[in-house]
Amino acid sequence: MKNFNKNSLVFGFVVVFIFIGFCGNTIPELSDFYLKKYLEYNTGEIKGSFSAIWNASHENSEKKLLYYENLVDLNSIKENLVGTRVVDKGVPLVKADSGKIIRVDDIQLTESDVEWSSKQIKKLQEISEGSGARFLYCGMPAKGYNETFPDNVADYSKMNYNSFLNALDRKNVPYVDLYSEIVDKGVEEPNIYFNSDHHWRIYPSFLAYQSLCEHLKIKYGFDYNLEYADFDNYSVTHYPKLFLGSWGQKLGTYFSWLGRDDFDLIVPSFFTDFVEIQPFKEERRHGDFENSVLNLGEGKLQKNGFESSVYDVYGGNYRLQIIQNKTNKNEKKVLMIRDSFAQPVGSFFATQVKELHLCDVRNHAQYVGEKLNLQEYIQKIHPDYVMVLYSGAYCKERSFGYYDFF
Repeated sequence: MKNFNKNSLVFGFVVVFIFIGFCGNTIPELSDFYLKKYLEYNTGEIKGSFSAIWNASHENSEKKLLYYENLVDLNSIKENLVGTRVVDKGVPLVKADSGKIIRVDDIQLTESDVEWSSKQIKKLQEISEGSGARFLYCGMPAKGYNETFPDNVADYSKMNYNSFLNALDRKNVPYVDLYSEIVDKGVEEPNIYFNSDHHWRIYPSFLAYQSLCEHLKIKYGFDYNLEYADFDNYSVTHYPKLFLGSWGQKLGTYFSWLGRDDFDLIVPSFFTDFVEIQPFKEERRHGDFENSVLNLGEGKLQKNGFESSVYDVYGGNYRLQIIQNKTNKNEKKVLMIRDSFAQPVGSFFATQVKELHLCDVRNHAQYVGEKLNLQEYIQKIHPDYVMVLYSGAYCKERSFGYYDFF
């Protein structure tokens, strides 16, 4: 009886705890959702009505549940203590031997896969050069590139990335391997990527920006301002244990004892004057680097929860973003086709050119505006340089629109 009473007390506490949390945010939205979705879920029978309520609550409860983040963090401690290393959260996530959380690249690209993607890049190069632009592909491997994993986990990041670069070599596509550049500049490999996120840290991305300028200079005579590429001319604000990245949000803060990441905000110390335009949103900002290029809205540099990213202070993801530099005198116009790794790099690179067009052709439903046909856009704006900055390598079936340029 004593054992029964003890267990009942614990069970009752848990039920009340979850119920209070559930009522905190979800019940009002649940009722509204159910009314709107009634005809979709309800079959007219008691069983159908129950199913409608269940489906409505399931769709509404997860991140609206009061205490949700605390419960996830508690579960992450439990998973850490019992030694869990591999979790499927819609994507395969693994705690590497280093403690970093990685989305593993679990499919090995075939020869036809890299042939397809490299052909798309080659065609973009030919279109760019046919319009009078200089072309450069800027590559960065996926985070698992130099990590070790449990014996039951296969990650093909290194193999896929190297195969892709070899394919670009065979097609005489000019490229720069930014990973190697960052390592050559003195950053130790464990310090390139965030622990809880898939992106690179801000300082390595600054070094990638430096390398971009250097390679464009060597290959095409790109006239860049050395002072604007000198890290000593930038100020750094260090925020310890600020950033919980995408994978940390999925698994909880303490799935790895590395926990949250430190975050560095790097901004120019020199005078800047930009106009930032988002054509599809009809938005326009004018000001210095911090107030036009960066996205430093209220609370952006506070500890982020499970539905935001500190990384997005470097511009965020948009279908099309145009940054005009009012202080630059070289008159160069650059088109950068990008994924999210280009957010900080593009921000820094905007100091070097008169006009930077940042274009994202990935399949993101939340983007405002139709995907651009890059052949048409190149013919419209006549850029002096066309660059692609992508992380990883992809097959056609899992490219998420990365190479759908035309």
